[in-house]
Amino acid sequence: MRETGYGTAGDGWFSDNRLLFHCLDEIIERDLRTHNEYQLTDGLQLMLQYGEQMKVEFINSLHCGTPDQLLEANRSILQKRGARNYCFPNSVIIPPVFIGEGAVIERAVIGPYASIGSGSRVVNALIKDAIIHPNAEIQNALINRSLIGPDARVSGRFHQFNVSSSSQIDL
Repeated sequence: MRETGYGTAGDGWFSDNRLLFHCLDEIIERDLRTHNEYQLTDGLQLMLQYGEQMKVEFINSLHCGTPDQLLEANRSILQKRGARNYCFPNSVIIPPVFIGEGAVIERAVIGPYASIGSGSRVVNALIKDAIIHPNAEIQNALINRSLIGPDARVSGRFHQFNVSSSSQIDL
């Protein structure tokens, strides 16, 4: 596993995350699985066996088992982070949002409650209440209450309609 540097002493995570990555590598090497999956909790248990001291801190949990729960967690996290100032030419950013490093935003409306991953490209689009993972590309689209995976491409067209009473349009 690649060490990412998450967590530093005193911020409530791990004072030394190298042991965590060592333990995760070890459960993979030993092929220790629960329900046929490698589990973070198994890595944490192994850390305890190696003598790592941990403390428990109760927080309001954020469930992320369904797309709706994941979007709700995203909204909650964005609200707690507070507004950040982003400036992209010919675009409107409506807080709270997160826009990752290296993201390209052109002629777009982003937010509220949108997270745009690093390296993503959003052109001529409206994105609200959505999570766009890194290196995704959104062009000519309206994205609302949606999850877009890493390296995914979504493109379309905007339409203008004059629709009379009792009409139905299926696209």
